[in-house]
Amino acid sequence: MSHYFVRCGEGESFAFLDQVANVLARPETTRGELSAAIITGSKGVGFPLHRHAASHECFVVMGGILELQVGEKVVRLATGDFASVPAGTPHGYTMRSHRGFSACASGDDSRVPAGCGA
Repeated sequence: MSHYFVRCGEGESFAFLDQVANVLARPETTRGELSAAIITGSKGVGFPLHRHAASHECFVVMGGILELQVGEKVVRLATGDFASVPAGTPHGYTMRSHRGFSACASGDDSRVPAGCGA
């Protein structure tokens, strides 16, 4: 594994569930240690409740409002807020404004967003 850089607007992108993921890191480029992407979408779109058996997922809101459900709890996160979701924990989100956020996951089954992309 070697270091690398991804400049804003560069790198792989793909669409999923009315959103766009700009991939920053994949398990294939980090020896399986990390996935990271910047996710953007329109107000009201999101990702349904799901869980990752072996990976911890983190969210950093880069702009706007993200409504995150973790288990039974729903919390609104704003620009600069951070959330940590342990492996095995049901979680999902809905964008509440037209802004992006970044998500990262680590562990054996890490994919950002989970199960999406090439």
